[in-house]
Amino acid sequence: MGDVNDGGDNQGQVAQLTLAPKLDLSASETLADALREQRGQDLNLDAGAVTHLGAHAVQTLMVATHTWAADGQQLSLTNLSEVAAENLAIMGVAPQSIGGGDPHEP
Repeated sequence: MGDVNDGGDNQGQVAQLTLAPKLDLSASETLADALREQRGQDLNLDAGAVTHLGAHAVQTLMVATHTWAADGQQLSLTNLSEVAAENLAIMGVAPQSIGGGDPHEP
């Protein structure tokens, strides 16, 4: 999938997951697996390298958003690439609807 930094044993640390550049139908299962591995902790999803964001991947990210919220954990989509933002706009999805956006950006 991408690089994962789980924050080690430091309390209050937020895990980081760098999303793969191409998130199409074939990458959705790998994305779901990577998200499941991070469940139970706050997670930042770095979307800076994303060059294609397909509908199945968006659906996977939206399910993760609901799962993290139900678990009382923070999920954030950060460093959104221009292409990823355009793909979301074409689908009528606001970036803030995935993980609530970046809590560190205004």
